[in-house]
Amino acid sequence: MSKNTKIILGIVIGLLVVCVCGGVATFGALTWFGVTVGQQFEPNPEKVAQIASKIADFKLPPGYTTEYGIEVADFALASYSPGDDHSHIMFIQMPPDSKVDQVTLERQMTQVTQPRSSKRPTKLTMVGASQVTVRGQSVKFVISEGTNSEGQAYRQMRGMFQGKGGLVLLTVEEPTSRWNQATVDAFIASIR
Repeated sequence: MSKNTKIILGIVIGLLVVCVCGGVATFGALTWFGVTVGQQFEPNPEKVAQIASKIADFKLPPGYTTEYGIEVADFALASYSPGDDHSHIMFIQMPPDSKVDQVTLERQMTQVTQPRSSKRPTKLTMVGASQVTVRGQSVKFVISEGTNSEGQAYRQMRGMFQGKGGLVLLTVEEPTSRWNQATVDAFIASIR
């Protein structure tokens, strides 16, 4: 992976965490990188649909709606939530020339998310894995569980596949009380 790709990947992952966690830091981080919120951080459902259409086609699970989307350089992100402030579906697409693997990306995501978020899992333990076909590719999804600082149990499912414009990390996370594996499987099966 080139130095510029690593820098941009770090910035995008940092921005992702800030955006997922919400708060004032989003404006400061984007402004520091010379971008205004209106230029990159996009809550408009039509704009997010345009961003997502560059990543993959899919059918969201019932109750999920647009949260936000971001395009920075050749990175694209689309995030969805049912509005409970705990459940999220996130697509992050890297540039086509990225040479990043799932383990490296997840390690970077963990290093960035652990200290800053109170509602995301504070420690995840792998509880299973599933081999699934996504866009004609055999993809390993890792299933993990953990608890957040509020003591709420979470489940997360992550996998990487080749999207329309580059490698995509897909993350689905919900409280275990809400998790329905059949619904998650149907959503993943809908990705084209």
